[in-house]
Amino acid sequence: MNPQDYRKFFTADCEITCLHCDYLLNRSSLKIADLLVLNKVRTFHVFFDIEKEKQCAQQGIELFSDPEKYQTYINS
Repeated sequence: MNPQDYRKFFTADCEITCLHCDYLLNRSSLKIADLLVLNKVRTFHVFFDIEKEKQCAQQGIELFSDPEKYQTYINS
């Protein structure tokens, strides 16, 4: 694992449970971003894999630029 391969997504000063992390890493649409999640004394850091971030961006562009795909996503 190389720190240069990751970009900070967000930091939150709060208590995050394993359930929150499981959701981000395995059940959300962000799972393809190969997130790295770190927690230290109620500070929660989430990082994107830079190459996977590009894939997420491309999928987002495809979803939000197609009204039919977007409506199907919202309905689901």
